[in-house]
Amino acid sequence: AGLSAFVARLALPALIFRTLLSADFSRVQRGLLLAVLSAKAFMFAIAILLSYLRRSRRVDAPPWQISAGLFAIAATQSNDYALGVPLIAALWSDRFRPIIDLVAPVQLAVLNPIGFALLEWGAVHQRDGDTTEPAAPASAAVAATVAADSAPRRRSTVVRVLRKLVVSPLIVAV
Repeated sequence: AGLSAFVARLALPALIFRTLLSADFSRVQRGLLLAVLSAKAFMFAIAILLSYLRRSRRVDAPPWQISAGLFAIAATQSNDYALGVPLIAALWSDRFRPIIDLVAPVQLAVLNPIGFALLEWGAVHQRDGDTTEPAAPASAAVAATVAADSAPRRRSTVVRVLRKLVVSPLIVAV
């Protein structure tokens, strides 16, 4: 537990911060960077869409948002630094290293927070016992009451998710 906390809270954020400060981004091939980022974003969206389409109606099933967050992060999270840097150095020396230096922070600062927000959203629904989609209200008065009750709850969920994201060491490093 101590080593993983050190890596997640100090070593990786420090490595990302130092790399972004010292990298020479003038050598970056923008077309390749755009292709890699587009592919990651596309796979991220596909994972979320498939999780939503395959959501379970079982009472004991977790909310679809939890699956969507996990699958989206898993589908796009590559081991850029631990595996990517040695492989690229062995194959192409340091020619494509700036691509990794830019893709990893974008993954950490843009895609992962969306996945984390989905996980938190699902956890809130699961904690509140709201794992299924609401049924259609019988009347306009009931619909207005449901809407009035869900607006503050939705707002507090968004605030809770944003608060957890803002204090993440990886987000702060980027």
